[in-house]
Amino acid sequence: MTEHSTPTSSSVAPQSKSIYKAELPSLLHTLTGLLLFLLLGAVQALYGPTLKGLSQSLQVPLHTVSLLVSVHGAGALLGVLTLGSLVHPLTRYRIPFALGLLVGGLVLLSLKWWVLALLGALLVGFGFGVLAVRTNTFFATRYAERSPSMVNLGNATFGIGAVLSPLLAGLLTATPHLPYVLMAVVGGLLIPLARTLQEGSSVAAVSETHRSASSSTLLWMFLVLTAVGTGLESSSAFFPTHFQSTGLSAAQAATFTSGFFLVFTLGRLLGVPLSVRLSPFVLMGFSLLLNLLLLLFPSPWTLVLSGAGVALFFPNLLNWMMQSLPGAAQLTSRVVAAAMVGGTLMPALVSRWLAHAGDDRLPQVLLVITLLTLLGILGLHLHLKRATSKFH
Repeated sequence: MTEHSTPTSSSVAPQSKSIYKAELPSLLHTLTGLLLFLLLGAVQALYGPTLKGLSQSLQVPLHTVSLLVSVHGAGALLGVLTLGSLVHPLTRYRIPFALGLLVGGLVLLSLKWWVLALLGALLVGFGFGVLAVRTNTFFATRYAERSPSMVNLGNATFGIGAVLSPLLAGLLTATPHLPYVLMAVVGGLLIPLARTLQEGSSVAAVSETHRSASSSTLLWMFLVLTAVGTGLESSSAFFPTHFQSTGLSAAQAATFTSGFFLVFTLGRLLGVPLSVRLSPFVLMGFSLLLNLLLLLFPSPWTLVLSGAGVALFFPNLLNWMMQSLPGAAQLTSRVVAAAMVGGTLMPALVSRWLAHAGDDRLPQVLLVITLLTLLGILGLHLHLKRATSKFH
């Protein structure tokens, strides 16, 4: 049974079906979008497993090579806030353009020159940011009533790429640059297909001047909730050190961490059929309640299962915003930017917390963040209900 909580007022209203083109994307367009998601997940997860090899190959200290991750993040945020959010007739070509930049950056990363590697990480990050916005927008707006399930499918495919990429890097440890070459080839092959994705013209723009104070408040609520909830997901980066603090070996910690990401990916796949029958509020509420219960009884196995508890958050929060906010399709870039900020800021705060409390206190920290996220979802649900009753 589906619970709907979106208002119907003019200031805070669900998206009309008129924003969709009558013709749904073809199977080829859908596969292209999914392959883009797969590539994005693979690229993002590739840095970690290859940093040590790149350090040796580039003859640069490991802590210096780690700057590639920061440069990628800066490029991604820049891409999100610029080309990812602009509204202009020429922006219908931004998907192949951004993919071209990403491919070029991967090629530079495959060369054994530190300065070019830095430039490559910046280009990859910029292309990544633009593509993250536009592919999410494509799936969220072009499939009519099936759009919520397609957003979940796209993000699940992203997760599959993030799982496969480290496995590929592990098979090619002797040649750390080769995975970047292979991904550049895949991205290059996708460019002709990406040119056919018509994502920019399917949604009518809503200017800031026509957005009411009520919907502006709602937007900020979504953005803050995105930052906190995505920060919960990103805090899984501390799992390896936490597992080792409980007495597990490095190999066992790596196994349990991999198990978390596997469950996370399966949770997103499960969200595809569930999102057809359940509202985003119900999906996120139940998944975070599950996470809360698991964290009340912390163990390596419950932390692995908590992957399912956080998996459904981002895609369904995006779906909820699409249903609740006028012109939401033009605001996807802000949601992605908020997710990036939360994914950077929250782990930094968690790291400071653990530095004082100890690595073994991670489940309690995640429990607090989960509770805050759940309260935020409930607050947003009540805000939308009040807006509905006000205009009835």
